[in-house]
Amino acid sequence: MTTESNIENSNVLSRREWRLSETLYYAFHGWYIIFLFCVVGGFLGWGASRLWPATYRTRADIAVTLNPYRTYSDSQFLALVYPQYTNIDDYKNWQMSQLSAALLTDTILQPTLQELRRVDDYWDDYDLTTLRHMLQTEWRTAGVWTLRADTKSAKRSNQAVRAWSRNAVNGVKQAISASEQLFQVDEALQNIVADQTKNDRLQEEYKVTRQQLQDWLTTASTLPADQPLSPTERWKILYLAGRTAQFSPSWMEILNSQPAENALPNEYIDWVKQLVVAIDAELPALQDRASYLEGQNSLLSEKYSTLQETSLGLSPNLTIKSLNKSSPEVIRPTMVMVLVGAVSGLLAWFIWLFVRITRLRLKQ
Repeated sequence: MTTESNIENSNVLSRREWRLSETLYYAFHGWYIIFLFCVVGGFLGWGASRLWPATYRTRADIAVTLNPYRTYSDSQFLALVYPQYTNIDDYKNWQMSQLSAALLTDTILQPTLQELRRVDDYWDDYDLTTLRHMLQTEWRTAGVWTLRADTKSAKRSNQAVRAWSRNAVNGVKQAISASEQLFQVDEALQNIVADQTKNDRLQEEYKVTRQQLQDWLTTASTLPADQPLSPTERWKILYLAGRTAQFSPSWMEILNSQPAENALPNEYIDWVKQLVVAIDAELPALQDRASYLEGQNSLLSEKYSTLQETSLGLSPNLTIKSLNKSSPEVIRPTMVMVLVGAVSGLLAWFIWLFVRITRLRLKQ
């Protein structure tokens, strides 16, 4: 029994009063007609997908590994051993996301496009944005990653993914090397900053001590010349001397020549003058060292900025290497077109049913 006969039967059964529910009931009992419309639509969709311009996809596999607990025994790379991570999974996911983004940066794509232009004039019309849109990374975690290129030409798809994978591996290796150097520069910067702090503090102490010693020399003329210094005065001078003295031969000689406990003020005056002379000799050296440290800080800071940009934010614990490269494969929207065709067939059946119902109503 066809859908048309079902509808006619519905019309016969409902001559006294036509009902849409009864008409649809008999219409849907002709399910094979609905199925036929969907099948025909699906085949038409399949045929359309064959006529659709093909997209060619080429893949290249790379190996990405991350070992956050490796010990850095390399003499060229000094870093913290057994670092403490708040959450190792967060660290891994961050590095994987960072690497995925880095593979599509201008740092990687610029040499890729330059290489492509050298081998084929076709790429002269491409810019970084257009190239970036045709490239894609496929990954879930550390392990095997897939780089793919989708174009309308099998030849260009193959060229793109091979050039990209080569420059990606080389670029990431350079970034990892820069990240290793970044640790060394960072450690050196910290040492420079610590030395600057120490040098500035020592200069300040020297200046304050020199002023206090000069103040004492000014008031020393009022002390009784024939009486030893009081313990308070004596310990004050010894404290000032000990606060600024260094473990150098000249300073040790001055410290060892300090007057005896019962020495008269004149002896202490002569000794304090030696302390002032020693401080005056040290201050220029400290100022020269401050200039030197400032220069080193500037050089290391500039190097740090350069390495930071080159490192792409990647961890020195990462490793990367090339694996296999596939041949171009044809990508067509077959399933999508079949599904669209089937849905279109179902829609066509509804239109056909509406037309039949309208005609039967007009015949009543």
